[in-house]
Amino acid sequence: MSLNKFPKVPATLYNHKRMCVTGKLTEYKGKLQLVINGVGQVN
Repeated sequence: MSLNKFPKVPATLYNHKRMCVTGKLTEYKGKLQLVINGVGQVN
């Protein structure tokens, strides 16, 4: 997902907030990551 789809930097926007995210779990360089395709997947 492109970060330019967010109104602010996600680390700032969601810092210290409880959130619900839907997406696909994949492995990247031996670690799990959550891939989302739109801002609507973050509540």
